[in-house]
Amino acid sequence: MFFSGLFFKPFKVFAALIFATLVLASCRFLDMPPPEGEELQMRMVRFGQMPGWNGDSHGAALTAFLASCEKINKMNGRNWLGPTSQFGHVRKWQNVCGNAAVMPKDDREAKAFFEANFRAYAVDGTGIFTGYYEVEVPASRSRAPGYTFPVYGRPSDLAGRTPYYTRAQIDGGALAGRNLEIMWLQTAADAFLLHVQGSGAVQLPDGTSTRLSYAANNGYNFKSIYGALQAAGYDPSVEGGSMVDFRRWLNANPQKAVQVIQANPRYIFFTESNGNGPIGAQGVELTAGRSLAVDDKYVAYGVPIFINTAFIDPSRNNARQNLERLVIAQDTGSAINGKVRGDFFWGTGERALQYAGRMKEQGRYFLLLPR
Repeated sequence: MFFSGLFFKPFKVFAALIFATLVLASCRFLDMPPPEGEELQMRMVRFGQMPGWNGDSHGAALTAFLASCEKINKMNGRNWLGPTSQFGHVRKWQNVCGNAAVMPKDDREAKAFFEANFRAYAVDGTGIFTGYYEVEVPASRSRAPGYTFPVYGRPSDLAGRTPYYTRAQIDGGALAGRNLEIMWLQTAADAFLLHVQGSGAVQLPDGTSTRLSYAANNGYNFKSIYGALQAAGYDPSVEGGSMVDFRRWLNANPQKAVQVIQANPRYIFFTESNGNGPIGAQGVELTAGRSLAVDDKYVAYGVPIFINTAFIDPSRNNARQNLERLVIAQDTGSAINGKVRGDFFWGTGERALQYAGRMKEQGRYFLLLPR
């Protein structure tokens, strides 16, 4: 008994040490190396310190957050959610998503959910907040009188050419005869708006509708057509300087419009899609008034963000109004660059354009990160 006790006690201690070491090692193994992106400078604040927080409709934000949760729940829980370790591991967000799934969608309960599951952080600095929308255009599945501007699907040889044909070359017929046309539009202005937005709703001649979603691009960077507009005779002091004004001028000058648009060599290829809204970069349907495009080098998709900016309200004689709202990071874009930069999704169609096309404001935002 003496010898057995002498043998087993140290062995048990040794075995416990080995087990603890293995557990710690496995925990380290489970966690992927921290991402090396540039961190945001931010500080924790109380929810009540965010201007407009108490007056927001949090139920709508919760619905948009649940759409992001559908993607987050399919991710590897061991991974980090975003470009830096500030956003935490995916498994932490999956726990929050589980809590969100059983919450009522009314504003009071949704507000309580966000305050109980997140902490608010003020991100240092200010930046530009713009608006975007889903263009709605008339189109035909086949070329017909009045429908002469093609929408192309992704070419099979796109990966073999870097970069691909320019917009001017494609407009000049570089892809003609290859049966790549999936829709035909009425005007160059419609084509311009569809390409700028990267997706769109389509109204067909028989009264039905469908959607076009981004499939690929030709490898060229986006270039503003503003200089080409002015060179063609566009006077911003007379015409105005918003997207709404640009479209009006392009429609009024169809011959010049084609050449002006070709100043931007970037070309977008599309695919037909179904659903109730456009698909953002996170892969979820965007929610009007609750989805935000961000620079994904700094902000992770799925993160709730409380924005503090403004917009021009055409329904109130273009009065400037505060925009203080909880949104979800669900999209990005080639022009969305910077630590504090947001593109607010207004929705689909003409009314959304009237708001999105006039929005370019300074602002700031607050991130909501899991407790």
